[in-house]
Amino acid sequence: MPREKPAFSEKISEETKEEKFSAKEALETPGFFEFVSRHAPEKVESLDQKEMEKLFGVFQATQETARFYQEILQEETGLTFDKKELQPALEAHFISKKENPAFLRYTVSHIRAYEDLQEQVHQRELEILRLGGEERIKKELEEKGKPLWEEKKALEEAKAIKETMVGVQGFFNIKNSELIGWLFRSEKESLARKESLEYWQEKIDEIRPEAEKYEKEEEILNSLENTRRQVVKLKTDLLGSCMGPVKEIMAQTREKIVEKLKGMADPQEKGVKKINEGLELVRKLAASDLGIMEAEELGEFEEKFDRLIKKKAAQHLKEQISKLRIEEGALGDLEAKINKYLKEGLALSEKERAKRHVRERLEAYLKREIPPKGETKESFRVKKIAIKCLLFKLA
Repeated sequence: MPREKPAFSEKISEETKEEKFSAKEALETPGFFEFVSRHAPEKVESLDQKEMEKLFGVFQATQETARFYQEILQEETGLTFDKKELQPALEAHFISKKENPAFLRYTVSHIRAYEDLQEQVHQRELEILRLGGEERIKKELEEKGKPLWEEKKALEEAKAIKETMVGVQGFFNIKNSELIGWLFRSEKESLARKESLEYWQEKIDEIRPEAEKYEKEEEILNSLENTRRQVVKLKTDLLGSCMGPVKEIMAQTREKIVEKLKGMADPQEKGVKKINEGLELVRKLAASDLGIMEAEELGEFEEKFDRLIKKKAAQHLKEQISKLRIEEGALGDLEAKINKYLKEGLALSEKERAKRHVRERLEAYLKREIPPKGETKESFRVKKIAIKCLLFKLA
């Protein structure tokens, strides 16, 4: 198991080692020359090997951290940011750390450690998926694994007692007395005496393969949880190490997200795909620990999407009810169309919410007393019967 990294701070880990620097090789790195041209000393003569090394440290830290934020923002918001959008704030931050090269190296190593752990999480998740998934494994461990481990432990204890008894033969042990030994033996010791060592070993061998299978699965689950905790810690440390640029980046991110949410919540949007994407984004932001948007603001957007769902549901149902013709299979067709809409349309993000809105609209139609324009009273009555039946089926 990898050793946990220390908290990110300017107190640099003793494990951070300096690598031999080559200005020639550094200048082969895409973008470094342009970086040097922006940050070289006023007196070009002082741009020596040592100064180039410091600038390269800043350049590397900026590049790695920009990529880190790019991935984090993509993961937590679904939005794509160009590294060029993120670099200015980070560049200014790390230039202020130029005289602390060990800190810059540690920044880079910290990010790479984070990425390594992310890959470990990914591989373990794939392994668990091959074994049937986390929920199945946890359920089996609880229902089968734990009882089996307890049985194996009891058998091993009985075997150990029997081994002790065999080991003391030839020496006086009152527990071995045929006459009064039972007075001094525990229930477990009495049980162990009844069978041979070979018997207990055979019983253990019978259940060992299955017990070891569950032990391995538990070990994989524990390893995954431990690695996830390390990932969260490293991420928190990295975010905390760059509070200045983080605030600037989050402000940029918020602008971009608000603009996107407004577009998704546009009442003129014809389809339901954008509504689903908007709800998904609101949920991601609410669960994110980046604090990009306030809960109150996210709640306002959620209400807007809720209103849109109601509107889209009403439009769809009105259209389907107007097409309803009472003939064989009509009720089933109507149910199928609504279920398909729930599954492929509004339900992508909020199945229960969408279903509730559908029921509300159907119930509202039942309360109508006057038929829609162009509808006969009999047709209106039959449609209401069909809707009443459909509500039973949607319950």
